[in-house]
Amino acid sequence: MLSHALHFRCLVCYKPKDMIQKTITLTDELNQQIQRRVKQGNKPEDEVIRELPESGIEARKPRGTVGEGLLRLAKLGITGPKDLSTRHDDYLYGDEE
Repeated sequence: MLSHALHFRCLVCYKPKDMIQKTITLTDELNQQIQRRVKQGNKPEDEVIRELPESGIEARKPRGTVGEGLLRLAKLGITGPKDLSTRHDDYLYGDEE
């Protein structure tokens, strides 16, 4: 799977105390995507690489509990048919009348 992988090592002359140096292995495709972002954003490669995990972690943050989600939905004030609780099968599978 990683036969075409590129070994990448972050080397820096100045490393702030709150940073940790890691060695990672990237696929060729991922390396090309990083290089495109470097060119598009006009940023250093190490900055682009640091931003990727941050954006992935942000995207996966939980947005609240199920109950909180249901409360937000209820606050939208969307209503359905008045007889939904008794005719739910008809609405799901088709009206048999």
